[in-house]
Amino acid sequence: MNKKRRTELSQGLMNLENSIEEFDGLKERMAQELSLIEDALDDEQEYFDNMPSSFQDGEKGEAAQEAIDSLQEAIDLVSEFLGTEINYQEIDELVCRAMG
Repeated sequence: MNKKRRTELSQGLMNLENSIEEFDGLKERMAQELSLIEDALDDEQEYFDNMPSSFQDGEKGEAAQEAIDSLQEAIDLVSEFLGTEINYQEIDELVCRAMG
């Protein structure tokens, strides 16, 4: 591997490390916002559960259930994203090995 390519890869690794730090910060902020969605889900579920059964089977119940389902789906998506891990050490080792 030539010197120019090594220099570019070294710069790329530094940029990647900075991006991973920003990604981790974003994940922390998203985890905080996730709790707001979870609270809304709990409130909507409580609202639905406290409805008379005749309302649960009607328009209000349907609307509440749709909101519950949507909020749960949003929680699942955010949780999946928050579970994403990036192993910078492994990436660094692999790229350094490639650079020789």
